[in-house]
Amino acid sequence: MVRLFEHRLGLYTLVAHDSLKLRIPVLVTLLAIYPLIAVPYVFPRWAALAAISILALLVIFKEKSPVYNNSYIPLGLFLLLVFISSCFSEYPGEAWLGSPGYLTGFITYIFFAILFVFAYSTALKFPVQTDKIIDIWLLSAALIALIGLLQYLGLNLLPLGTDIFKSTKSASTIYNSNDLGTFLLMAFPFAALRFIQGINFRSIMILSLVYGTLLTTLCRSAWVGLVPGVLLLMICCRDKKKVTALLAVMLIVTVLLMPLYNWRILRQMGTFFGEAEMTLAGDPEGGSARSLLWQEGIKALPESVFLGSGADTFYYVSPEKFAARFGEGARAAHKAHNIYLEIAVTMGIPALLAYLWFLFSVLRKTDRSKPRDLAFFLMVIMYMAKGFFLVDVITVYPLFWALIGLYRGLKASGVERKLHLTQNF
Repeated sequence: MVRLFEHRLGLYTLVAHDSLKLRIPVLVTLLAIYPLIAVPYVFPRWAALAAISILALLVIFKEKSPVYNNSYIPLGLFLLLVFISSCFSEYPGEAWLGSPGYLTGFITYIFFAILFVFAYSTALKFPVQTDKIIDIWLLSAALIALIGLLQYLGLNLLPLGTDIFKSTKSASTIYNSNDLGTFLLMAFPFAALRFIQGINFRSIMILSLVYGTLLTTLCRSAWVGLVPGVLLLMICCRDKKKVTALLAVMLIVTVLLMPLYNWRILRQMGTFFGEAEMTLAGDPEGGSARSLLWQEGIKALPESVFLGSGADTFYYVSPEKFAARFGEGARAAHKAHNIYLEIAVTMGIPALLAYLWFLFSVLRKTDRSKPRDLAFFLMVIMYMAKGFFLVDVITVYPLFWALIGLYRGLKASGVERKLHLTQNF
């Protein structure tokens, strides 16, 4: 009996080891390598996302180990509603595949769901290794941040129609300053987590790069998302000395970067109040013309309240687009610059409610006294906050789905690492 048990235990260990060898490379490729793809075009990234998602799906089927959690109910409902919306859409090309500049149609949402399930099952089975994956992702984020910071300082290692030695907003390998701001916003809670868990040269550098480059993206929406994250961190963290040290590092980085280029960051911050006042007054110019997009989206809601017009079809349901601002022949806006309005208009209000249900099902029962859980919680809150002003894109959005999958799986695993995961703030 003992020998039989030892044989089965050895066989299980071997299977688990083989499973881990398949899963870790897929997640590392998505989180650490995928955002390093330095191409300014959408299709290569979409093709890479498709390849990673299909590989993840093959691993799920190969292991034949179905895992369930209650987040699948709202997720399944959301996908069903998006599917029905695409079936009845007047713009099937965009609804299924996506608009040319974004490619976030129904098929892409299937990829996102696959990544969520894959990440969930991985974290559920291998919670300790998942913590190491986060560390690898942070190193990749620090490298991306460094490239972006050098761009701001006047050394553009990825020139695209610009002078190599000319200061620009940080965009790095993401090739869009707003999207880089979103990417670094997701990385910030984990950089703060590692700093609080152990103040050393590595944690200080990663935190400084992530936060500093977040400032140099000049992305006000990402800055807005940062505020609730920092406030919640100050409230929830019990080690006030380490929080004070973290805030001191952020202050030093801010002071060093603020005066550069005639106080460019400060001048960008100074536009907050004027833009907000214009937006509240209904001026189409408010929020860098976001007010116009929101007005157009709200106009379209009555016609798409149940099923929407199909995923990624905002281009068609906002007829005035940017023409009111830039004149005839102007490039139309493909997105609402508000993920909630975007989903409501293009996929229907029931789909929006299902999506919010899904996110809150991931957030529920979070023990915010645990550093790891708090970091994931803050990431979701910060992403949702910036979502009122920015769009979801395939350069960053797949990472969000994978990370919340890890979050859900780690909570379900019930396994805590002695040094990092059980240590209370």
